[in-house]
Amino acid sequence: METFLPIHDQGIQLLGIDSIGIVVILSVFMGAIVTIQTAFQLSDDPLIPTYYIAMATRESITLEFSPTVVSLILAGKVGSNIASSFRNYAFLSKLMPWRSWV
Repeated sequence: METFLPIHDQGIQLLGIDSIGIVVILSVFMGAIVTIQTAFQLSDDPLIPTYYIAMATRESITLEFSPTVVSLILAGKVGSNIASSFRNYAFLSKLMPWRSWV
């Protein structure tokens, strides 16, 4: 248990906390793209007030895009981090005796 906790804390840091930056950057770009597309679609009609652009963007990002895109971003980052860290763990040689072939 004493050897598991440092590895667990390192995994939480690597997979969770270090992922915040990429999620923020991609969320800003995703919000900008959705806002531009919504403004382009709604700006032609003079009967629609301009504040509907912000309301439509907020609703579409909050309800539909955020959960899906953030989960895809985190799944890709977590998967690549797990795949790249397999060689770094000391217990891998005990789990796979054919490690010398790789």
